[in-house]
Amino acid sequence: MAVQTIKGKREGTNIYFNGDGFYYHFNNQYQYGHNEGQGEVYLRCKQHYNRGCHGTAKVTIRDVGLQWENLTPHTCAPDRSFVQVQLLKQQVLREAVNNGRYETPAELLERVQNMYPIEIAAQVSLDGMRSAIQRARAAMYPPVPPDLHRLGQLLQAHPHLAASIDGRDNLYAGTVVTPRTTSVVFMSMRMRRALARTSHILCDATFASRPNDPQARQVLQFSKVVNRAIIPLGQVLMSGKTQAEYTAVLQHIRQLVGQLNPTVVMTDFEVGLQNAWKAVFPNAQAVLKKARELGLVPFMNQHRRFKSLICCVCALPLLPQAVIGRGFNTLIQEATRRGYIQLLNGFFNYMIDTWMTDPLFSTMCVYGQPHRTNNVSESCNRMLRSRTGAHRPGLWNFLTAVRRLEQRAVITLHAAQHGYPLARARKVSAVNNDMRIMNYTRLLLVDREISINRFLH
Repeated sequence: MAVQTIKGKREGTNIYFNGDGFYYHFNNQYQYGHNEGQGEVYLRCKQHYNRGCHGTAKVTIRDVGLQWENLTPHTCAPDRSFVQVQLLKQQVLREAVNNGRYETPAELLERVQNMYPIEIAAQVSLDGMRSAIQRARAAMYPPVPPDLHRLGQLLQAHPHLAASIDGRDNLYAGTVVTPRTTSVVFMSMRMRRALARTSHILCDATFASRPNDPQARQVLQFSKVVNRAIIPLGQVLMSGKTQAEYTAVLQHIRQLVGQLNPTVVMTDFEVGLQNAWKAVFPNAQAVLKKARELGLVPFMNQHRRFKSLICCVCALPLLPQAVIGRGFNTLIQEATRRGYIQLLNGFFNYMIDTWMTDPLFSTMCVYGQPHRTNNVSESCNRMLRSRTGAHRPGLWNFLTAVRRLEQRAVITLHAAQHGYPLARARKVSAVNNDMRIMNYTRLLLVDREISINRFLH
């Protein structure tokens, strides 16, 4: 019987077989020697420890070749597909560090599985391969630095670690240090040029996609929209979320870009980030959340007019800023007229204390803005999360995801410059909603055919 081998899991090991469905490891319980060019190798079933199989075999090395001899019978069943399963796994690990190094483990495994018969592919799971893929990729990189400051030093000393996928650019854009915090900026030269031409910037932080080491509080992302396509412009790994750190990061980016002078920046209502950007961003969900906290939801479900008043408050940011106060007063008057004022006193006081005074009042108006919500920023965060392939990914997985986002952004911008289609058409409901808002705005401000109260409803 012919003796065949396949690589084992550990480096320098082999699995021996002869085609009968049983597979063997080298049996190291024996002492081996050679006698005039001849010798013997004893083998033990690979299921010896897992399933207690007692199967053994012997390979005799002779001048004329190898001779296989089965010794103790097996107590485990033969596995005819083992070799192909092992070949699939080995191909996955090779691809993980070569052609598939920028794919998530799930994408990589699915691509390789499609090259094999179904009955073979079904025996290899993502859970079983994820750690092996990550170990194979981790072997390509140096040890993870203990903090963000030393990460910046590492990326500066070894530019290939943050090189773009096509090798034409580098994503590492410097380290920003304040007395208590450190931030590492990722923004290629190509994305800096795109940012310099941007008048509307979207900025938001995400927590799930930050690497598990070195420790970081969040990932701050910058993005823009071109012909309905989302363009991630850059990411910042931040050790904190203070106003001083935000300000230092933005000053650093302004120095990098040079001509950065946006007319509108949309972000969330975090005061430190707001004060750093002095930006505009609405969030109607906070209003509805407060209504739930005050126990108004059951009454909203039972009384259509009452629910309409709450929803009208969410529409206040659509008014010009000079008219928002008048619009709010009309809602208070309507609540009084309909007998709802006692129920809504707490809700209206919340609006006055939180939204109708600075700093939020000066930033809540989205009248005339092309983007009225943070949906784009949330989509950008999901794009990053989908490419990391895990919650709190490893550092090198995170960097790979950032490089993939940059490559996709470059391709999308190139398509936009040449007039190629970028994104699917907007939903009919979204288009109709925009048209409705524009029509009601014209009726209110130009034709003066409707009241502020009617606009809000």
